Amino acid sequence: MQPSALPTRLLLSATLTLGFSSVSLAEFESEFNDDFFNAQNVSENTIFGFLGDGGGFFDPVMFGADDFYEIGTLSGFNVDTWAYAGFTPFRDFVVIIDNDPYGFNGEGYASPPASIASDTDGIAGTGFGYGGFGPDTTLGIYDGILIDTDDNSSPLGDGSASAIVGQVNGDGSIFLQVSGYPDGLPGDPTPFDGFFEDQFGFLFDHDQFGDYYMYVVFDQTNPFDALSEFIPAETVGDTDFFRWDKFAPDALLRAGTLGDEIDPMLIVLDESENVISFEDDFYNLNPIVQFNVPASGEFTLGVTGYPDFSFLGEHTENGNYDLLVFLVGDQNYDDLITPTDIDLIVDNFQNFEDLVSDINLDGITDAGDIAALLDLLGTTYGDANLDLVVDLIDLSLLATNFGEEEMGWIDGDFNHDRNVDLIDLSILATNFGFNGIVIPEPASAALLTLSLASLRRRSA
Repeated sequence: MQPSALPTRLLLSATLTLGFSSVSLAEFESEFNDDFFNAQNVSENTIFGFLGDGGGFFDPVMFGADDFYEIGTLSGFNVDTWAYAGFTPFRDFVVIIDNDPYGFNGEGYASPPASIASDTDGIAGTGFGYGGFGPDTTLGIYDGILIDTDDNSSPLGDGSASAIVGQVNGDGSIFLQVSGYPDGLPGDPTPFDGFFEDQFGFLFDHDQFGDYYMYVVFDQTNPFDALSEFIPAETVGDTDFFRWDKFAPDALLRAGTLGDEIDPMLIVLDESENVISFEDDFYNLNPIVQFNVPASGEFTLGVTGYPDFSFLGEHTENGNYDLLVFLVGDQNYDDLITPTDIDLIVDNFQNFEDLVSDINLDGITDAGDIAALLDLLGTTYGDANLDLVVDLIDLSLLATNFGEEEMGWIDGDFNHDRNVDLIDLSILATNFGFNGIVIPEPASAALLTLSLASLRRRSA
């Protein structure tokens, strides 16, 4: 995700014209902002939010007359075989594995058995489970022979769980096997034997350890649809919607969450509920959305938990988050981009995955972010006062501070070393006459020559 290529000079001129100067204070979310139409009107840049899971999707119970679940454990080389009989032939079903059912690294969709004493916090699906991280499962389905396999298709677990769609065999049986990666993948000469063979013929066990839940849900042909069938209204989780109208139309904004308690998702909607932007994960589990304010000046931002792609509360995330919404480049949340913001970016050099200072979103704050911000504003190096022109005013600012230390951008420090010296003068000279609004006059070069000569005599 890179800064927008849409008109950027308008962004600066609009914010300067409107003259925002309010100090941003953190705001707590409302408890009545659970959908678009009840979005909470806010003006702050920072929101302290909370998502509640509503008690979880479901506990391991029978969901229908025939649906059932199993609890299995992989221990490094074993394969679990599950065989059933007596079902209606050719009836559709899905098998969904949750390979991290106790929520340490996964989504915690199921409550662990009472025998798992380590889950003592009383919240379904949380607490330290057996093994800590779920096993990377593979799943096979048989009708006398192996007819299909799957590695990582389950909507449950930690991203390495399996799911498969099948039909009851003609004799009314269901035959399944669960192993660990990479046993059971396509091309495995002896699938689901607990081992895999390398190119030299050596055998290794799959080395996957941990518990998993296996759900068999009938009359479904999609694992995600099967899950949605079992979300009782009283257990639907929390969603938060916030509405802003303080930013200038077309201003380039960024919004994102901070924290590691939950796995949130963000969506941006215009006044007609059309999607402007959506993001699941960007910096680890924290999503970042970047977008231009609609022409109306109004937008709504929704927060929910993974995997609630419908933003209806279908998640089990339970915890706090901080939500930031700000003008791209605005480091102090005053809704302006000034030389002070450039100095604050410099102060954050070498910070990794900084939502605010990482202008180009490459994972680290460095000189590339200054260059990206200048490009975004429509100006260049040497423009000390950020008026989109490199002229005698900028030269005067540099001259006033020439030879000084601990200086900033507006003082003429253009190479970010906090000193104003000949390097900065050379940068300004290279770009002297730049005009982001109109073509510069030819006489500008002559004026610069005279000014530089004067400055050199002064510094001699």
